[in-house]
Amino acid sequence: MTARALRSTAQRIQTLQAEAKDLENEILALVRQLAPDLLDLLDVGPITAAQVLVSWSHPGRFR
Repeated sequence: MTARALRSTAQRIQTLQAEAKDLENEILALVRQLAPDLLDLLDVGPITAAQVLVSWSHPGRFR
């Protein structure tokens, strides 16, 4: 039963990793449309750029 549980858990992890990668690719496409320059910044990936876009409500909110 332990081996079966581990196998099931491993399969679920693989499924979730694939789903996360698909979602990250969708986010990347959206960020490229809205603010491609953000992705040129050092250490800014699609998730960070998306969070900046979501948090930014108006000019002047961030310096």
